[in-house]
Amino acid sequence: MKKNELETKTGIGVDPDFYKNLPSAIDLAAKFPEDIDNTGKPALRIGFIGANSTGKTTLSNKIAPILGIPVLHETASVVVGDLKMLGHSKATCETQLAIYFGQLWAELSFNRFVSDRTLLDTVAHTEPAYDALIAQGDEGARYVCNSLSHAMSVHIKQTYDAIFYLPIEFEPVDDGFRDCDFEFQTLLDSKISSLIERFEIDVIELRGSIDDRLQTALDYVNQNCIKA
Repeated sequence: MKKNELETKTGIGVDPDFYKNLPSAIDLAAKFPEDIDNTGKPALRIGFIGANSTGKTTLSNKIAPILGIPVLHETASVVVGDLKMLGHSKATCETQLAIYFGQLWAELSFNRFVSDRTLLDTVAHTEPAYDALIAQGDEGARYVCNSLSHAMSVHIKQTYDAIFYLPIEFEPVDDGFRDCDFEFQTLLDSKISSLIERFEIDVIELRGSIDDRLQTALDYVNQNCIKA
């Protein structure tokens, strides 16, 4: 049987030009105008993970100026906004792959940043998009999803100096972009917790008020991540 030409080129059966053009579609220079590279300074990569509306962006924006490093904002809003794709619970497999590779590319591109979402969050969003295909017995979908998960675990462990997990402590707020479906928020939190456990990823859980969580994160970074 002759293999599908696109599958042979990409390994996942989609148009290779779509992913080839992702860097230009997600223009980091335009989206993240800060000096995110910080050339010559020691690496410091901090990540916040959690379901939608758990406070990742708020904490990222508060801790970044204290540490003197910029915020690497999630690529999901760029992909969904600029590439006109449906996001969150309505996202297709293609959309989630675009977000996955966009997030991976961004995290590999910079030396110092605070990220308000990591590749782990992206996988947690990606799995629901594949669940229906996997339930139908699509072994190709299962293979792709598992491969993305394993690659994420290797990348996360080799990249981040600290990852802070924010559990659900309040219901999602409608900001015109994030999904306000509490059931989907709970599903994402479950997926994130499962990935943490499955791949034995070290995280620091943050609870309490914004100030409490910020202080806990700062104490950890100062004690464990800042080189004298």
